[in-house]
Amino acid sequence: MTSVDLRPTFIEEIKAKQFEDVNLNAIKENVLMGKAQDVVLDAGRVLNFRRRICVPWVDGIIQKVLSESHGLLQRMSIPKWKWERISMDFVVGLPETLGKYDSIWVVIDKLIKSAHFIPVRVDYNSQQLA
Repeated sequence: MTSVDLRPTFIEEIKAKQFEDVNLNAIKENVLMGKAQDVVLDAGRVLNFRRRICVPWVDGIIQKVLSESHGLLQRMSIPKWKWERISMDFVVGLPETLGKYDSIWVVIDKLIKSAHFIPVRVDYNSQQLA
């Protein structure tokens, strides 16, 4: 789960604009009449839904929150050769084979989606795996 830290000025801007939003204003009225579920006005008179600030659909505030929390998108590099980008994992806790292997080393090439399953032992060190 992602968490966003809002600066006090940002919260003040949301608070100031919150009730310019027609929908949030209607929800506020329901809260004051006791008809709203999971929605409260906190001590600072900020409308919250399940302990999260309700962000209004006015003056691009939602876009500001999204750009603040997500930042700029960056392209991922695409590998050009096989086995340039791999992922590895170990499957351990297997019953011992006749060859005394008790684990599997899984090496996956992300470009061509090819995998190697290599029998190994739990007590192998990095030199033995290389």
